[in-house]
Amino acid sequence: MNNYTELYYYFLILLISCILCNSRLVISDKSFAFLYFTLTFFLSLIIRSKYDFDIINYSVEMEKINFELYYLREPILWYFQSFLYLIVNSSFVVFLISDFILYLIIYKIFIAFKLPQYSFLSFILFFPSILGFQNIYRQYAANIFFLYIFSLQLDNKIKRNNLFFILPFLTHNITAIFYPIILRNKSLILDKFILLFLLFIPLIIYFGVSTKSDVISGNNSNYLYILFFLLTNFFLYLMNIFKYKIFNLKINFLFFFVNYLLLISFFILSFSGFERLCLFIMKILFPFLVTSIQLRIEEKFFFRIIFVIFGFFPILFSDTRSILIN
Repeated sequence: MNNYTELYYYFLILLISCILCNSRLVISDKSFAFLYFTLTFFLSLIIRSKYDFDIINYSVEMEKINFELYYLREPILWYFQSFLYLIVNSSFVVFLISDFILYLIIYKIFIAFKLPQYSFLSFILFFPSILGFQNIYRQYAANIFFLYIFSLQLDNKIKRNNLFFILPFLTHNITAIFYPIILRNKSLILDKFILLFLLFIPLIIYFGVSTKSDVISGNNSNYLYILFFLLTNFFLYLMNIFKYKIFNLKINFLFFFVNYLLLISFFILSFSGFERLCLFIMKILFPFLVTSIQLRIEEKFFFRIIFVIFGFFPILFSDTRSILIN
């Protein structure tokens, strides 16, 4: 396969996503579902034809069932892939099945958020998604599971949320620090627990997040992440997203909470730990950025295009492009 095949294919998805930015061009739900799953299936085929970075470790680890504490504390992906490997005896097929499940959940998330069609593909192109999908796969999976839980709240499926939260936590323990977002406003006792939890966040972040593996990003870009979140907060403030009725009070707390995490993490964590936390948060905020464009901007097409392009292009700079070209 040509070294640039993966890059060219991402550009194809980018082109299609930009075309769908035209609000007057809306294809039927069935047609779009066919387009989405076809594009993501072939993307998975192309990406999994070779293994890079931490994906190599996943392909090796799935060939055995390991009962060490490292695997037992985050068993979902480790053991799912290991047991699946026992059945199909192919890491390539295991990744195809795992990828499909995650793409399916992403589709359900964006349906629940009632987001426009271009955003489904834009999320696939979003550089934190690419870094997760092709390197920190376990955190990527936990991120998707967590977003799915959050999307369930739009239908007030509170009990189901609590049950499903164990899925992202047991996929990657980093989701534990985001648990207050789910529990917020449930009861006075829980609110007091959350307040206490916030006081211990610095210790939890230091001992929990800092022990994980590194992210391949190419350079120390902490200040670029800070700039992204500053611009995001400013943009959301201008768009006045907080008053939109589909979002309950949890959204106010969400933005307060993630900014609190970022402020503390910037001073506590190493670059890799801070980057990993930023990538997780960026994917959580993605649906709300899309919604703010959808609801508060009249010239949607132009801003959608800018949003799609700027969400993808950081992956092309510095050493990160080696993920797409090799």
